[in-house]
Amino acid sequence: MDMNEFSTPTLLVLSSLMFIGASPNSVGGGIRTTTFAIMLLAIYNYARGKNSIKVFKRD
Repeated sequence: MDMNEFSTPTLLVLSSLMFIGASPNSVGGGIRTTTFAIMLLAIYNYARGKNSIKVFKRD
């Protein structure tokens, strides 16, 4: 498939998936899915005014 024929939203989704990358036991490029999850949790907790990340009532 020619990447030049993709629409802008499709290219944005593909770029974000390439940035996220693969799971920890894989050899894919980009950041790992666990790192992406930690980043999302950090942003969520920062928005709520908390200084630490707490998941499932664990520190």
